[in-house]
Amino acid sequence: MNIRKWYFAINETGIPGYKRLIQAAVLSCKQNTSLQPVCLYYGHDVPFLLWLESQNVKIIRHQSSILDAINSTPSTSQWNNVTATGAYLRIDIPLIEQEDEFVLYTDCDVIFLKEIMDFGEAPEYFSGAPEDDPENWEFANTGVMIINIKNMRKVHADFSAFAAQNLTRFAPKGHGTYDQGALNAYFSGKWSRLTLDLNWKPYWGISPTTRIVHFHGPKPSHIEDLITDNTRHLPNVYKGLFAKNPASMAYYLGRFHAIEQSRSANANGIRYLGYIDAIKTSNNEVTLSGWAVDLKGSPSPSFQVKIAGEEVDTISVLRKDRPDVSRSVAGAAIDSGYEITFRISEEILPEKIHVLPYNADEPLSFAKGFSLKRNN
Repeated sequence: MNIRKWYFAINETGIPGYKRLIQAAVLSCKQNTSLQPVCLYYGHDVPFLLWLESQNVKIIRHQSSILDAINSTPSTSQWNNVTATGAYLRIDIPLIEQEDEFVLYTDCDVIFLKEIMDFGEAPEYFSGAPEDDPENWEFANTGVMIINIKNMRKVHADFSAFAAQNLTRFAPKGHGTYDQGALNAYFSGKWSRLTLDLNWKPYWGISPTTRIVHFHGPKPSHIEDLITDNTRHLPNVYKGLFAKNPASMAYYLGRFHAIEQSRSANANGIRYLGYIDAIKTSNNEVTLSGWAVDLKGSPSPSFQVKIAGEEVDTISVLRKDRPDVSRSVAGAAIDSGYEITFRISEEILPEKIHVLPYNADEPLSFAKGFSLKRNN
């Protein structure tokens, strides 16, 4: 079965916190899929809508069919009615969509890595993947769904009434599940299984078949803080999810960064993209690794290394395959990774070391959360 449209939903109050995520989702969708992005929006005109339109995102202004019930329900510590005005927009997709039999819905915190047209077996109502344990199919994470428009439309009136009557019922202590709880309760035993590659969580490990990465739990900004151990402000559940697989969390953060850098370069006419991902030291040798792309020349640029502004001789400069970068940055070669080794005569702070592609005015940045490993 093929699919043509990708729906996501946001309200006005959600844009400040999700703008960065939405931009990455939209750009990765355009770069790696043939899907038509459709945004359900509730709120006033804001400048970010102009950016969405510039990316050919179809914006549909809509208010939830159960808005009156939402507005008349007081917020609690576990459930917020302002958040709910955005969360419950998606239950009306079966009423809004008039052309296609099946559509893709995702939350705003995803990136697309591969084409999505084929989604496997058609669901009777909707298909979802597990929440945080890939082996536990008792509860659907509805942050990514394939929706059967016709069948969901048939039960929309009854389901929306059920959701309106149980707005705060499905809010466990500490966080609210909003319509996800209602969908799981109403369609218990009736929802279909979505292949894991369409709702892959970063803490599940690195998978070459992943098509949609869902930053469930810690968002990219949180992962940056978790990598650098700036965690005092983060909930324990985020720390626990990160601890499951820090390496894969860092890997998918890198995929997110590559998409962001591509956006920044296109917007500002930047020539070079890249990061220093890691520094390893052994005795008097330093090895830097990372990736770089020349957007206006050679896909694999040449480098120079400077310490405190002075160029140093390198022992070796090796090209490394970075399929993650070649898939995330348009024009990047498969061997856009690098590993540079040079000697130092004394202890050098990382911020004194600069890697510059030749003819570049600015050095490559350290990736947020880059690793510094000393083996001496």
